[in-house]
Amino acid sequence: MRKWDIVILLDVTSSMHDCIDAVKRSVLDLIASYSDFDVNGIAPITDWRMRIVGFRDSEADPNDWFVDNPFVSEVTAVQAQLLSENMKAMGGGDEPSSLLDALFKLATMDQVCVEHPVDQNKWRAHHASGRAIIFFTSNTFKPLIKISEAAGGNVVEVITAITQNRIFLVGFGPEWEGYDALASIDAAHFTRVAKLIDTPALAGFGKSLDEVKAAQIASAVALNTAVTGPAVFRELLNELCKNRQDPIQDELA
Repeated sequence: MRKWDIVILLDVTSSMHDCIDAVKRSVLDLIASYSDFDVNGIAPITDWRMRIVGFRDSEADPNDWFVDNPFVSEVTAVQAQLLSENMKAMGGGDEPSSLLDALFKLATMDQVCVEHPVDQNKWRAHHASGRAIIFFTSNTFKPLIKISEAAGGNVVEVITAITQNRIFLVGFGPEWEGYDALASIDAAHFTRVAKLIDTPALAGFGKSLDEVKAAQIASAVALNTAVTGPAVFRELLNELCKNRQDPIQDELA
């Protein structure tokens, strides 16, 4: 049996306005693919839990920069989380978001002990299921973490937390050096939805307001296109299956 706890981490800043609906539709398409996906003789994912989490800018949106939800295992419950009012694209600063803060919070989330019942607010025990965080963004991220539990930390602390807690990280975002660092995590899978060579506007990240806006628009358009086709999710499901074929055997190895 293939068991996975999956967090869908969405950039819900206003810059995502033109692509957030496409991302949400693709999340539901991903779930629909679980039951009939089979590649290279690998069985489909038959036991899954998912939670939809949003992030913005912890400085520009101190009260609602992190939008959390419990793990659920019904498609209708996932859909309700996706369609909630606080998961709309709004707020955020001029450019960089608090992705690192969100990743650290999720990576260090508590897990249940093997003898305890499943908790909708915690990861299942390591040997009981695989763990994945799949994020979607059209922005760059702040280089330093602001949340109190890791204040002043950077991408190194996030990489360490993800690695220690054995989380499979998947990302969709623009070409940028910060994402190159996250993609260096063992088994991580990052899709550069917009590349600088094809999208010169990306050079505007970190510059003047007009240049930043042009970069955000170009990145959002690319993200919208990337998540519309089914091929990207077949590849993602393949990676999930290959990454953890048997949770129990993987834990014992």
